[in-house]
Formats: sequence, C-alpha cells, structure tokens
Amino acid sequence: MRAFGGGEGADRPSTRASLGQGRVCPEYARRLLRLADRVAAVQKAEKPARVPTNGRQTLYLAGASQPDAQTRCSRTATRTRVKLPLRMGLLMWCVLAVGLVGAHCGRWQPKAPRHGFQGKSSSDSDPKYTEEEAAKFYDDYDAQAALFLTKETLALWAYDSNITDHNLQKKLAASAETAKYTKESWSKLIKFPWKDFSDPELKRKFKLSSVLGNAALSEEDYNKLQSIVGEMSAIYSKAKICSYQDKSKCDLSLEPELTELLMKSRDPEELRHIWIEWRRNSGEKVKEQYKEYVALSNKAAIMNNFDNAAALWLNNYESDEFRDQIGELWHQLKPLYQQLHAYVRRHLRIKYGDGVVKAKGPIPAHLLGNMWAQTWGNIADFMLPYPERQSTDVTPNMIKQGYTAERMFKLSEEFFTSLNLSAMPEMFWDKSILEKPNDGRELVCHASAWDFYDRKDFRIKQCTRINQEDLYTAHHEMGHVQYFLQYKHQPIVFRTGANDGFHEAIGDVMSLSVSTPKHLRTIGLLEEESTETDKKASYEATINYLFSTALDKIAFLPFAYELDLWRWDVFEGKTTPENYNCHFWKLA
Repeated sequence: MRAFGGGEGADRPSTRASLGQGRVCPEYARRLLRLADRVAAVQKAEKPARVPTNGRQTLYLAGASQPDAQTRCSRTATRTRVKLPLRMGLLMWCVLAVGLVGAHCGRWQPKAPRHGFQGKSSSDSDPKYTEEEAAKFYDDYDAQAALFLTKETLALWAYDSNITDHNLQKKLAASAETAKYTKESWSKLIKFPWKDFSDPELKRKFKLSSVLGNAALSEEDYNKLQSIVGEMSAIYSKAKICSYQDKSKCDLSLEPELTELLMKSRDPEELRHIWIEWRRNSGEKVKEQYKEYVALSNKAAIMNNFDNAAALWLNNYESDEFRDQIGELWHQLKPLYQQLHAYVRRHLRIKYGDGVVKAKGPIPAHLLGNMWAQTWGNIADFMLPYPERQSTDVTPNMIKQGYTAERMFKLSEEFFTSLNLSAMPEMFWDKSILEKPNDGRELVCHASAWDFYDRKDFRIKQCTRINQEDLYTAHHEMGHVQYFLQYKHQPIVFRTGANDGFHEAIGDVMSLSVSTPKHLRTIGLLEEESTETDKKASYEATINYLFSTALDKIAFLPFAYELDLWRWDVFEGKTTPENYNCHFWKLA
C-alpha cells in the first residue's frame, strides 16, 4: 500500500497513462496451466464450486455474528478501509489472469471524462488567460501545492504513527489548509481554456487538476468527512480482543498478535473466535460513520459534476468500458479459481472434517489463514500437491540466520540496486518505522510507503515480523518508494501512479520476482536443490511453487473484484445500509 498527499484514501488528481497490449511469458503461462490440470486431477470426483465465490471469506465485511451460511443476511456489512483494492489490479490481472487464457489487456486509450469540469472555451475566455499565462500560473500553483502537501503528509504521518486526539486535530487542520488552497487555485484554474491548449503536457496538467475531489465540499462538510475517516481508521487500528485460550488477556491487536494466530493456529474454534471478536470490535463500531462517509463522498462527487462517488473513482481509469473489461478478465480467470477453490476446500475438509467444511459450497473464512481470507498462502503447509518436495517457506531459515526488520529492508534495497535502481536515501533509514514501537502507543500498523513531496523524504511504516510474508511485503513497499524516486522530478499532478492500479502492480511484480526459488537460493534463504535432478522432481517442485503463488495471487482477485462491485453499488444507491450484507451475498 502507498500513502500520498493526505495519506490513505486522500483525494488527489492522478495521471493516467495508456496501457498497451501485453502477454506474460508463454512458459509461465504453461506452468500455471499445468497447475490447473494438477489441482483438477487431485480433486478427483469432487466437483468445483458451483459459483465463483470467495466462499465465506467475503464475510470480513464486518458486523458478522458468526461465520455460518445460515446467518448471512443477519449481518451488516461495513468496511473500515477506504482504499480501492483494485489498485493491485490492472498489471496483476495481466500477469496472472491474462497469461492463463492467452488474452491481453487490450488497448487502453486515454479518454476525456464523461463528467467533471471542462474549463472555458477560447471563444468565451478573458484574453488574459493565454496559454503562456497558464504555464506561469501552473508553475506557481505546483510549487505552492508541494508545500501544502508536505505539511499535510507530515501531519498524517504523525497521526498514523501515534494515534492521539492531539495528532488527529493537527492532521485535520493541515488537511483543511490543503483543501482550502486547492479549492482557491481550482477556481482560477478552470477559467483557462485548457481544452484548446496546443501544449499536450500543459493540457494534461489542467485536465487532471480540473477534478477537485473532496475539496469541493464546504469547509464544514470537508472537515466532517476527514473526521469520519480518522475515526474509522482509529477504531480499526485500536481494535483489540480477548484471547481464546486466556479470557483475562484482552490486549490482542490485529498486528502482530491476531495476524500471527490466523497464520499458525489450526484450531477451528480459536480461529472462529478471532474472526468474530475482531469484527465486533472493529466493523460493528464504524457502521454509522460508514453511512455518513458514503453520503459525504457522494456529495463531493456531485459537486465535481459526477453522478456519485463510484463514477468519480472509476473516472481515474479513463475508460468508459473499465467495468466491462475487468468483468471479462474475471470471466476468463474464473474456471481456474473454481478449481483452486475446490482443491482447497477438499483439503480443509480432510483436515477439519465434514462438520466444519462442507463438501460443496463456500469455505468458512476463518480457516483460510488471513483476517479477510484475501490470500490463502498461510495454509499451504498441509495441502501442497507434492508435500515430500522441499518447501519454499523461508521463515525458519530467516529466524535461524538471525534476521531483523532492518536486515530485511537492507536485503530489499540490495535487490533494487542490483537492478541498477536507486538506493534508499539516508533520510529513509532515519525516519521510517520498520518495527512496531514497544512504547505503548497506538498506530496504524498496515504496511505503507510514503512520499512527502519535497523530493528527498520517503518512508515506509511497517510493523515487520520476521517471516516470509513480511519479507515479500518489504520488497513490495520498497517498490512503491522506487516508483516515488523515479518520478520525484515531475510536477505534483504527475507524481502518482499511471493509473489507480499501477502502483500496487509495481509493488507486487517486485515481490513476485523475489519469491522465486532461484532468487531465494541466491540470497541464501533456501537450500540448494538435492542431487536428484530428474524431470519429475523438478516438475513437482515447480508445481508446489506455482500452487503457493496461486493461493496468494489468484485467490485475491475475486476478493478485490467483488468488494468493489459492492462498493460501487453502495455509492450508486443500489443497496441500502440495512441490506448491505445481503446485497454482498447476492453479488457472490
């Protein structure tokens, strides 16, 4: 995840470059297809899931009383996070989905938004609003905007690193100052006839800056929206539950305690307890705030001349066919997901019994090794297709070799410099938070990368644990910082991903590259292969690796897609708060 200009969920213009056609390596595609054949063979007579659902893993949408199908529609669905999961999406769809079916991402030509403010035409503009004056205006605006964004991001960092009322008020004040300046500048910017400019770069700057975002709200509404987001974030980050084993111990937070328990515990009752209790202490407590968040987000979108917040979000992809394109990609990938789902369900049923996991239908979310069941890699240990082959989990070797959080990030830096990319600035090592502080403060532990818009201050905040998953996350987050470093010389409006999916795609491509057995052997975290080099052994080891990759990457895609289908419908008024959870299940 990355943070920028007001942090997670902040509304800033972004540049959207076109995407060309692309295919993944044919050999990689063939290997993934072999994986599909393998899981189909292993499941034998078991039929795949009837519907392409994530199973019960999607019940993370808070307010759930118990992870049972019988009580689906008694739940209220809420989500404390406000970022678009599909940020991970576009490039990853190509890398993982497109190669499987021999398709491509298609041609992605930038289009003018259907809504938003288009500026004046040259015929009705004041003669003083020339293109030359526009260039001068924008240079001044850009320089001042950077100062405001730096101040705002510093305040957000202070709050996310130490959640107190004092820091919240400072964050809200800085955000309000940025919004005020942006709104004042916008009122001048739209007077220029930018649609008629001959300079394509200047025209692009004005076009992207013509969408004001949440700053279009009145000062009162803007401050209210920011307060709501801050409250939801605080509830999410501070949520704690009591231990299943020791009811008197009630200080278990999401990171690291609950995350590690979900990864390691194989007691279905303990996992169920964690799943339910964390939602009672997080999602249930933000239901009212979330309704207000939706209303104010829609109000801001309308003030930007969009129909609703869904249209505003989708505008950033600059394609009228974006929903259809993503839907078609999912349709192509669905058969492989169904096979993977059935294979995982079968092994969970073998381990826990028919009383816990049914032979058909969805999988109970709490059994999949992740609080949201968005990735399933943490349960690979008892369902590898070839368990006798060497495991690619390097956690034991990391612990044995005395890895620390700093060493993990230094290893990540070495990976990037070996590609002739930049080393981290000295300020990065001085100001990043790479471990959870032990001074008792509350903070947002979700891993994030930060650009402070002064071209020198870049940081990562991550409550790092010494395991393989966090090693990959360290590379992912540093991938964001590498992207920051590569475009730091650009104007503010261009200092963001090529589209809303691109930053996460960059990070994930980096972590995928690091996860290969060959690379893990190169850095000494995986033992060298045995002398057995026959084709059968090599094939089986490859299948195990690809299966583990699929548990993380293939499983994530319907999770992200269905969640956004739901949120688009929420913003568009196709469902109401009392029907949030039932509507989510209809989409499933």
